[in-house]
Amino acid sequence: MAGHRGFTLIETVLVVVIIGLLMTLMMPGLSGVRARGLETKTLSNLRSSGSLVMLYAGDWRERFPISRSPTLEDREVGCGGVVRRLSGRFYFFNADDWYVALCGGYYEPGGTAGLRPAERSLHSPTGVPEAFKMPCAFFASPEFWDLASRTGSGQFRGTAVPEVAYPGGKMMLVSVYWLREGLSTPRPRWGRDWGSWSRTPGVMVDLSVRTPELSDFREPVRSGEGLYPGWVHQQDLGEYPGYHTEWGVRGVDLDY
Repeated sequence: MAGHRGFTLIETVLVVVIIGLLMTLMMPGLSGVRARGLETKTLSNLRSSGSLVMLYAGDWRERFPISRSPTLEDREVGCGGVVRRLSGRFYFFNADDWYVALCGGYYEPGGTAGLRPAERSLHSPTGVPEAFKMPCAFFASPEFWDLASRTGSGQFRGTAVPEVAYPGGKMMLVSVYWLREGLSTPRPRWGRDWGSWSRTPGVMVDLSVRTPELSDFREPVRSGEGLYPGWVHQQDLGEYPGYHTEWGVRGVDLDY
């Protein structure tokens, strides 16, 4: 009885080539599916996070959470087993650690409440996602966010839900992960589109979620927080959408 004929070298090479071609054709589709999945998860987490913020506000006289005192008083705060010292000298870092005010009573770090995007951070060695950002507009009076009425750090303060004039047009929490993803490319600027780097998922004050392009945002106050105590972004026009909304919480980031 004759034995089975094995594959010739040419046949083997052809099979490998065909498989390679099929994988090449499939990769863009798989990448797109993954990106859409990440976006869906991030938007879900944004909506959950926004709901927690509004729950907090309902318990605290409609005030948005704030972690650092504008009076420059330093204090130690524990969150998730980590004690950190928060200084008012870095006042606008409230944008990064606003969630400390919610720790314990409204969420537990590592719990199911999504305060973070689905994507892993490029800046963390462990790959732990960073918390969503709350724009600096929430940490100063509306007058501070217009250069004609800006007087300085005396206008630093927390804000309240009733001050928001356009809940559907003011972004409350922002995922800046995709802005940072393209670290090897030029940073995005207003009026330009760097592809996926300019996508900015966020939740609005009315808890609607959106994934706008950078060019969809209205132009903000050009000087960031200015040269005052506690500033972290002086001239970052276009790099942090929603952060420096003209007229702050009374203003509009996105038309709706």
